[in-house]
Amino acid sequence: MTCCVYAITNSVNGKKYVGGTTDVDSRFDQHKEELRQGRHCNKHLQRDWTIDGEESFGFSVLKICERESLIESEQFFIESMKALDREYGYNIRTAKGKTESYYKRAGRVSVGCSFLRADYERISAYCAMNKMSIAKFIEECALKDIRNIERNG
Repeated sequence: MTCCVYAITNSVNGKKYVGGTTDVDSRFDQHKEELRQGRHCNKHLQRDWTIDGEESFGFSVLKICERESLIESEQFFIESMKALDREYGYNIRTAKGKTESYYKRAGRVSVGCSFLRADYERISAYCAMNKMSIAKFIEECALKDIRNIERNG
């Protein structure tokens, strides 16, 4: 299977989101669907998509690579494009913590987001009952997911 590192670029402000995937067409479709519906896990990217409009964003492949070098390649572009710096990019975490199983998870938009997609009403009720924002819930789920991935690979 061909893997690649890709970018989502905002033509209004030049900011980029850098990601890696084993299926670029599906991944682009996932991003677009969630952004159009206003439920993308990356609140910075979602905010600018909502303000600047879909026509202001471009999706491109930065590098085609083998699965074995995907994480390293993704991290290279995150760093070289300064995608973790709020002034230049939308990324909220490095690629370094990802493992092979991270990319195998079909249907996962990013770590932790499947919970939100699958059970939004239950999560909303849980968050209200526990006086917690949905963003905080997602963050906690993502951290748990990352720990599980690192433990179980």
